[in-house]
Amino acid sequence: MKDRGTNWIAAYPSSSKSLSHTRSAIQDFVGSDKVHHWYSDGAEELHAACREEGIRHDKSDPNRHETNGVIERCNCTIIEGARTLLYQSGLPYKYWNLAMRHFCHNYDFDYRDVKHDKNSFEERFGKKFDGRKVHFGQKVYYLPSSNADLAKREKLDASTRLGIVVGYRMHSGGRWTGQYLVLDKEDFEKQKQNNLACAHPVSEVTFP
Repeated sequence: MKDRGTNWIAAYPSSSKSLSHTRSAIQDFVGSDKVHHWYSDGAEELHAACREEGIRHDKSDPNRHETNGVIERCNCTIIEGARTLLYQSGLPYKYWNLAMRHFCHNYDFDYRDVKHDKNSFEERFGKKFDGRKVHFGQKVYYLPSSNADLAKREKLDASTRLGIVVGYRMHSGGRWTGQYLVLDKEDFEKQKQNNLACAHPVSEVTFP
């Protein structure tokens, strides 16, 4: 998705094109803001979700991608960006969904509109992003905060653990929580052959 007013972009990887998933993605993208007009390729699930959200929805011409060129170009940028992050980080392909969202967030924090000399975050919230911009797959030391993580720590263990940054934890509407998403390095090594390892939302990280 892309907001033409601020150039804010976001991606919502999903296992299906169901109405519930589509509507949830729209609600997360919009947050508390008001959408005046939605334009898409006319996918049934998008049209139905916009109708239920009370959003005016127009469609591009069927089978003519050039009539929906803005988002088609945006999609290519996001896919190419996610592919680059995976390659540079060395993380397996199964982390593509995290790479895609991480790319979108850093794009919103960094990309500057030449005409207004502002980036998407400034346009949307009226201030600069005050967190630390991190690389996908970057090594960090993080302070565990969940009860499960604290329970695993022995009395004389170090207070921090080695982790891998895979994103930012955001609230709906693109508001940053002040937390990063981190894969515990030890858990990551154990689960290389399994499904996606759990990404911990943590507030305190230090960089080697």
